[in-house]
Amino acid sequence: MKISSRKAVLLAATACAVLFSLNTLWASDMPEIVRFLTTENGDVANEETARALQALSPVIVTLVTSVTDINELCHTFKSLKNVRGNENAPIIAFFMDEVNAAQETILKGCTDRNVFFDSIDLETYPVGFVPDPSKDYRQGHINRFWTTGIWLKDVLGPYDIVMRVDDDSCFSSVLPNVPGFSKINQVYSSQYFPGDIDLNVRRLTGMYEFVVNYIEQNNLIPFYNMLWTHVITTEEATGSIPNFQDSFEVSRKSFMQSPEVSAFHYNLTDMPPYGYYTQGWNVDAERFLTAAIFGTKASIDIITLDGFVQKDLQRGRVHPRICHFE
Repeated sequence: MKISSRKAVLLAATACAVLFSLNTLWASDMPEIVRFLTTENGDVANEETARALQALSPVIVTLVTSVTDINELCHTFKSLKNVRGNENAPIIAFFMDEVNAAQETILKGCTDRNVFFDSIDLETYPVGFVPDPSKDYRQGHINRFWTTGIWLKDVLGPYDIVMRVDDDSCFSSVLPNVPGFSKINQVYSSQYFPGDIDLNVRRLTGMYEFVVNYIEQNNLIPFYNMLWTHVITTEEATGSIPNFQDSFEVSRKSFMQSPEVSAFHYNLTDMPPYGYYTQGWNVDAERFLTAAIFGTKASIDIITLDGFVQKDLQRGRVHPRICHFE
């Protein structure tokens, strides 16, 4: 497989990034007490203290759309009894349309956690983008919301850690850290299996090229060498971009709201060519790119989470024996 000179330059620049240790940068931003409690490899010395620190002010979020299976989402909420990192973490359910009172009642009855409700804006488009009245832009709105919109929501103000679930999420056994992280310096967690890519290549047209240009124009160096190399080789071989395995994720809000990351997200969603609305660019590809460019091996957790089960609703594989809780 021949790699173009431009991509070779990017690979070389990425290799240089390995010489820099962002672990040191993250440690310097941590309070003294946190650095005192961490070991050399980033683990927290005391497990009980780790759990308290990592689950500091977490919230669980989900998005209810016209295709959400409310019954399965209810089972997802019930399975949150196994999420033990913070058993008081509330849930915020965002609705694409006005909050449905009947669905609100159902979801509140599916968990002992506090459940709050909010809606997302379907009327506002990026400045300069002219919508075509004959086209449906709901998917664009959904992906733009998860990429940029959610981090602008005032309702997230009190929370430091945001865990995303969906109607196809299931927590089949006790998870002691979630909705926190396994290590104190981690900022993003999702599951990755080699080979996970967006199979609909056409809807990502131009996204990789846009990101490469953004990196060059802003003098960025992708810090997670393994993930960025995989982005390059996957695009070279398939024309697509790698994805994490599912929509379940845990994010540190300060990472997503940092100037560098938020500027990158804004350019993806709100600047020409408005690929989220014109080409179908999506949050799945964005999350992998964000982790590759702004994360490190130490700050991004891609290890399989024991106890998490992904339901396949399209094929009816809901795993009732382990994912349906009465």
